[in-house]
Amino acid sequence: MHMHENLRATKLIADLEGELEKVPEHREGIYLRYEMVNAGMAAFAMFFVQIVHVLDTMVSKSYHLLYINFG
Repeated sequence: MHMHENLRATKLIADLEGELEKVPEHREGIYLRYEMVNAGMAAFAMFFVQIVHVLDTMVSKSYHLLYINFG
């Protein structure tokens, strides 16, 4: 990985954390165990992991359909 790519990822994460800090807090009681920033970053991480799988599945299905139709 090149240094400028790492800086872009670092900036993306910092920007996302900054935006998540602006999310209003409406939770009460026992639901305050995790800060909104941490919960938001965890949700983003899960989305990021899942989207890679979804895209991989779409590509696999596309190749399969091409093989069936144009074999």
